Amino acid sequence: ATDQTAVSDLKVFPVPTSDYIQFSGLRDQPHQVAIYNLEGHFITKRDLRTNEAINIQDLVSGAYIMRIFGEDVNRSFRILKID
Repeated sequence: ATDQTAVSDLKVFPVPTSDYIQFSGLRDQPHQVAIYNLEGHFITKRDLRTNEAINIQDLVSGAYIMRIFGEDVNRSFRILKID
C-alpha cells in the first residue's frame, strides 16, 4: 500500500528546464521515472536514486508527463522542456 503522507512533500523542479529535472521528498529506496508525451506515448524510462537529477537534454522541446513510481510512490507531474 502507498503511504500518501510519505510522498506528500514530493517536488519536481525546475519547471520549465532545458537540462535537468530534480526531485525532493523521495524516500531512500529505488524509484523509476517514465516520461510520456502529451498523447500518452512512452518516451523513456530511467532508474532514479534518492534526490538524484534526471538529464532530459535529449528530449525535444515541449510538454511531457513524468511518472515517478516505486514502492512508496506513484505520482505524475507535467514538465516542460525548453531549449
